[in-house]
Amino acid sequence: MITVASSFLLMQIDPRSGAWSVLPAGENLPTLRNARIGIAFRAGRKRARCTFQDFKGGQAAPLKKDRTLGCFRVLTVAVDMGYGLAVNAEWRVSLEKPFLLWRIVLKNLNPSPLQIDSIDMCQTGRRFGAEGGVELPIPPADRAMFVNGWQSWSFAGGLRSADRQPGPMLGPFDMPMHEGTSLRSTGRPGHFVSDMFTSIGRRLVGDCLVAGFLSQNEQFGAVETWLQDDVVSLRMRADCDGVRLDGGASLATDWAYLALGRKAPVEDYFDAAAQVNGARAAHAAPEG
Repeated sequence: MITVASSFLLMQIDPRSGAWSVLPAGENLPTLRNARIGIAFRAGRKRARCTFQDFKGGQAAPLKKDRTLGCFRVLTVAVDMGYGLAVNAEWRVSLEKPFLLWRIVLKNLNPSPLQIDSIDMCQTGRRFGAEGGVELPIPPADRAMFVNGWQSWSFAGGLRSADRQPGPMLGPFDMPMHEGTSLRSTGRPGHFVSDMFTSIGRRLVGDCLVAGFLSQNEQFGAVETWLQDDVVSLRMRADCDGVRLDGGASLATDWAYLALGRKAPVEDYFDAAAQVNGARAAHAAPEG
């Protein structure tokens, strides 16, 4: 087992299975266990879905200072997924706040092109056929989640675990406008899909888990949860839209973000996303 730690979080990863977990420092705090990374792609007419496992390297966790986001301990590992697809994963555990970042870089080592459909940055829980999940110190009935809409007419707001994700008023007539990635809510209670990011906590109290992507420059990303289950199933997907990856070419994801614990406010995510994207802060709100 390889570990990377800060005073806030402990990340563990099993080199053989590729399963990784994040444990906050302290008791009665949310934990993420046995998350997996999966890649769906096509080689000619053959479809493949591979899981990140049996990787090399990753023993060292050097310090790295990012000029915008602070100091991190870094873990980098590499895997040959078959079909000539090489994968590098890099995790960064912040030394200053209770969050970690990670991204995936794909490289096609064969002369023949591949088509990349999606990259599951994090997939855990029985709803996705995996062991583990997110253990929350909050009873299902008291949980709430912010669901972010795909565009300005899409629903955005807080939902309880017993709620159903609202759809557009015109139903199938304008549904394509409101769906940004391949992930879809089934409309069942507690099954939610949030564009780019989400936050989960106790109703009216605050956040204890924030998950998402710091930018949408490379792909559109979404977060999917089954909030009503005792152990929450969680998936974070970068939708690659079948992009062509020629021989020798590389494809990177945006940075994924995960914060756990009582000191994991969504404001930290907003600040990090603002810094990564070079957001401009106006001195006064414009009129109009």
